[in-house]
Amino acid sequence: MSSLFRAQLAKKRLRWFILGLFLVTVPALAIWLGRMPAGRPPRVVPARSVDGTCGLALASDGSFLAFGDYHGRLRLWKAVPGRERERLVVRCPTGTMSVQPIAVGPEGRSVLARGFKSGEEGRIETELFAWSVRGDMSTATRLPIRQDLLPGPLVDDGQSVVGLITEGARSAPTVRLVTIDLRSGRELTSIALNEAPFHLAAFSADGKLCVGNRGDGLIGVWDVASGRKILDLGHGPGTVDSIAIDPTGTTLAVGRSAVKGRGLIQVHDLETGQVVQTIVGGRSRCAVSLSLGPEGRHLAVVWHSPQYRWPTVRGERLDERLRHELERWGVLSTPEDQPPSGEIIDTLTAQVIDRLDLSLTGPEAILFSPDGSRVMSVVPDGGVGIWDLTY
Repeated sequence: MSSLFRAQLAKKRLRWFILGLFLVTVPALAIWLGRMPAGRPPRVVPARSVDGTCGLALASDGSFLAFGDYHGRLRLWKAVPGRERERLVVRCPTGTMSVQPIAVGPEGRSVLARGFKSGEEGRIETELFAWSVRGDMSTATRLPIRQDLLPGPLVDDGQSVVGLITEGARSAPTVRLVTIDLRSGRELTSIALNEAPFHLAAFSADGKLCVGNRGDGLIGVWDVASGRKILDLGHGPGTVDSIAIDPTGTTLAVGRSAVKGRGLIQVHDLETGQVVQTIVGGRSRCAVSLSLGPEGRHLAVVWHSPQYRWPTVRGERLDERLRHELERWGVLSTPEDQPPSGEIIDTLTAQVIDRLDLSLTGPEAILFSPDGSRVMSVVPDGGVGIWDLTY
């Protein structure tokens, strides 16, 4: 075989190799890019404070947005899309170092929040606050609220709150589902549950359903009006980090960690209790905050590393008890390796359809608006980011 023939054969083989590599690489690259969408920048509400933003809450009708800061101030904003503006600033009692809003009533007429302050022996103490807001948004009157309440949503046009109360000795505690009138502090309804104290709990937007996770990992669903257990979802894999119910009360999302080194989210149908979708996160990433859109079609999630570093608060070194208390409530978060990341996920296909740049990792780190048209969270510069969704 002549050297010229061998050279021509080698050129043909090289051409076929390059063509085959192109045909394989280009479709694979297109699929990869389709699964890894670039994040869209949000509209940032200019709601920055000196020490950043601490927690978010949105009224059940989507009309008002509340967020706290690290100076004990609670801010109430009119949440008109594209025309957000501040209406009222409420100051917590002296000594409150940070405040997290929990719930906002329709038209912003009532607000429920949790404050944090330094206690004895360096411990962090928590305190619940409730305010009634005048119709002209000029003043807020503080209302009495039980401090042992694990609060849920505001109901009865924002005049009452649904929640859980744990009483009795540690050896034999009693858990009650209650509805409390905010103005008088009186219990309107009270139903005892034959259950161990809940580690995590979430309520539907109308306050009719309660989903609880006990310390042993068991998850159940209760009817608030009757106290009847509707569903027993049993023990799932790993430990439970977050729970969310969609606004229509038909879909439940449960974030779990320590499952083969990866976090995952299980999406349940609340009519049958069946797992309809499983979403797996990255390695050493857990779902610390979840929010479902209407009918559970879309899921907003904050992924974060379970490893945290809590060096100081305003220059003072933290002890172990203080660090665990802050970690429990998500007041501050300093990631040791990776910053938190936000995603919008299609629950039917488990595909990521958007990525968000955010910074907060507390239990209320990300929120869907009631109509599913917006997602809200805290962005790295301390403002409140609002993503307008078109899908």
